[in-house]
Amino acid sequence: MQKRRIEAFSSLCDQGDSKSVTINRENIVQDMLNLYSDNSIVMSLLNVTFIKEPAMDLNGVKREAFTLFWEKVMSLYFEGTTTYMYVPRISPAIDESIYKTLGRIMSHGYVMVGVFPALLSKTFFTALVAGKENVTDNDFIEGFLDYVSCYDNVRLQNILGECSTQQSLSASSIDFLVDFLLEFNVSKMPNAKNLQSILVSVAKTELWNKAIMAANSLKEGLFEGLPGNVWHSATKDQVDDLYQSLQVTTDKVLSLIAIDDPSAMTKGQHIVFTYFKKYVRTLNERELSCFIRYVTGSSAVVVPSIKVIFHSHIGNLPHVTAHACLAVVDLPSGGYNSFADFKSQMDEVLKNEESWKFSLV
Repeated sequence: MQKRRIEAFSSLCDQGDSKSVTINRENIVQDMLNLYSDNSIVMSLLNVTFIKEPAMDLNGVKREAFTLFWEKVMSLYFEGTTTYMYVPRISPAIDESIYKTLGRIMSHGYVMVGVFPALLSKTFFTALVAGKENVTDNDFIEGFLDYVSCYDNVRLQNILGECSTQQSLSASSIDFLVDFLLEFNVSKMPNAKNLQSILVSVAKTELWNKAIMAANSLKEGLFEGLPGNVWHSATKDQVDDLYQSLQVTTDKVLSLIAIDDPSAMTKGQHIVFTYFKKYVRTLNERELSCFIRYVTGSSAVVVPSIKVIFHSHIGNLPHVTAHACLAVVDLPSGGYNSFADFKSQMDEVLKNEESWKFSLV
């Protein structure tokens, strides 16, 4: 998929058509939907600016724009849990054409800067671009487990384990399943023999059948123009690779961190650099995505490296600056009494709304 993305991006560059657009961070969903209501936009390279946020768009501003858009739009036009995967929401209040526009945004953002809404159900997206016939029953069950809440996920996995080792289910498991399945209008009494087939049926309904009309519109927008070439004849393995490549892990983030000449670092710089890497190691999955977005503009891994540079620290309070356009972190050459001081400052930076706005400083 990455090779196709590069080819599609090169084709856009060869066309030489570039457009400058200004977006209101506070109204990003409507601004982006308006921008992509015209399908010709997917044939251009965008230069993005946020209102009252002067910055050169060297891809970082675009990464932030598409990342912020998908963060805001998921709750409006998709449904799932707050933690796992989403599928299109079907409602009389939502015009199907909106999904065509979303398909354009999804494809164009991915080709230009690698940003893709990884919260979109992988099972749904695989069926969308590779064909439902290439999604196995086990794939549907795995996708459904990601679609439901953490609690339901754990209970269902434990019960499926029961089915593989016992002839019958416990009374507490049956009670849970009856209540759970009623939410999906299933009245059939579950048992150790039929549970698998029931879950497959529910999964196919929730992750694909209910969303088929929205899926058709989404696919139409996704396949438009040069960016759409990325998805033609895509395979299940390629979709798996895409989602795997976007996954944020501590090891992956640490492997991205680079310094031009480690041997030239001063003692103070060594200490701060050690604090910086230790800070990354302390972050949980959600915090890690927040951190990498602050540094790169994307909450997924879409840059080849995170470069660390240093600035002199004399007298003033030490401070860390991120240049998201270039995926560069500018660390002070000293000034911290301990790792706790460094961590406290970094935590405050990531919580401060002003830290996320672009400037030329």
